[in-house]
Amino acid sequence: MKTTLLRLALLIVASGSLAAAAEAQSSPYSPMPGQPTADPAAGQAPPQSYGPAPYNPAPYNPTVAAPGAYNPPPYNPAPAGGNPYNSAPYNPAPAASSLPPYTPPAYNPAPSSAGPYNPTPYNPTPYNPAPATPAAYDSPNSGPPGYAPPPQGYTANPYATSPYGPPSYSPAPGGPSFGAAPSGPPYTPAPGGPPAYTPAPAGPPAYTPAPGPELPITTEGPRWRFAADALFLERSIGSNVPLGYTVYNPASMLPQAIPTDTLYSGDEPMALQGGVRLELGRRFTDDIAVDAVYWGLQQWSVGRNIYGDPFGDTVLAFSPWTQTDALIGGFNNYLGYTYKSQINNFELNEKIMLTQRDPYHSLAWLWGFRYFQMSDNFTLSGDDLDTGDYENINWKTQNELVGLQAGLQWTKGWERFQLVTEGKAGLFANFYNQKGNNLNSSGAAYGDPAGFVPFSVSHDGTDVAGLFELSLLARYRLNDFLWLRLGYQGYLITGLALGPRQLGGYSHGGTVAFDGPSLGLEASW
Repeated sequence: MKTTLLRLALLIVASGSLAAAAEAQSSPYSPMPGQPTADPAAGQAPPQSYGPAPYNPAPYNPTVAAPGAYNPPPYNPAPAGGNPYNSAPYNPAPAASSLPPYTPPAYNPAPSSAGPYNPTPYNPTPYNPAPATPAAYDSPNSGPPGYAPPPQGYTANPYATSPYGPPSYSPAPGGPSFGAAPSGPPYTPAPGGPPAYTPAPAGPPAYTPAPGPELPITTEGPRWRFAADALFLERSIGSNVPLGYTVYNPASMLPQAIPTDTLYSGDEPMALQGGVRLELGRRFTDDIAVDAVYWGLQQWSVGRNIYGDPFGDTVLAFSPWTQTDALIGGFNNYLGYTYKSQINNFELNEKIMLTQRDPYHSLAWLWGFRYFQMSDNFTLSGDDLDTGDYENINWKTQNELVGLQAGLQWTKGWERFQLVTEGKAGLFANFYNQKGNNLNSSGAAYGDPAGFVPFSVSHDGTDVAGLFELSLLARYRLNDFLWLRLGYQGYLITGLALGPRQLGGYSHGGTVAFDGPSLGLEASW
């Protein structure tokens, strides 16, 4: 027990001694251990600072009650972790400098009761000499000290290190100054050398098509064009009306001399017939042109007969539309028909470009006025040699279509060759007329043969008709002004009064089609 108490007493005494020594060392007024003075001119390092007190670069020598003048040796910055007030390296001007050596203000320490050391703020006149060689940092880490903000009330030393880099360099007074080098003449490459480099523009150059089958329309290009084609068209019959038949006559009591047959209005097709197509065009702007077109003059004439036996009367002909055969017992000579037709067309269209003008490709919208005329002349006749009776039924029809139409024209080209496709359609008013008569061989109104009743009638009307056109035209450029043209076109017309359809009464609901090739030349100027 005594041993334990003795050990505690020794520990308490030792702790008190250590605390007293620490308090004496940490006092702001305790003298620093003796250190040798440093001579910066001889390259000696400054002394290290100790304790929490702010670093004073000169050896700490407190004055007596009456303060004396403070005159420390030349100033050297503190190493890393030293006085935050003077962390930037201090390099005095060389011997040739005209500046006097730096003398700081007198040092006046605070009395012992004043507390921590608070010297007069250090704010010398800025001095930035041009050193011959960079100053070496006096630091064990061989680097600049870390930046520490100054205490409150401290005016920063202009030589201190800035967190944004060292201050701008100002040459020492009296030293040489250097101005900007004079600008020389602009660089001119030697003659005969390579040309100045010009970078290529970004991206490929704009594409410019080679001259195509048709030069782009401009205000200086051709304004007129004229085309003439030989147009060959065939026409459908539009109605296949049964007209008659031949039969064996048992009253003859003879063997049948010839075969029997039937007759229809569509037995003979209306094959290709020659006509003409003329076009005259005028361009007003790059995107607008007007074309006038005429085609027609085709005239079809077809017919067919079926025959009886005029010598032995073994075969006779009959028709559901005639009167004489029923009155005399049949035509022993023949029964036949003739069918004639003619067409004419005129139109005036405006063409408006829908796409940019391109000699290899273009699309245009068409609209305009159209007049279409078609006439039919249909005759059904029968003849009997034994009685001399003859009957003839004739129907004539006229169709005149008037109205507006619209369409598209698509053009595709390859060098000198060009392909043009065109489609049009429209609804039209059809002003139609139907005339019919029935005369016998003598021309008498009645009685030849007995019971025969002739007629002569006429009828006019108006209804709606439709017309559709599709054409394909190939053009080949012969020179700058002339083209060779080869085309094929088709037309479909509905709502027509056709000759054969009038046998059963007035009718205007027929449909016909026309189609065929064309060949011609086109000039532009």
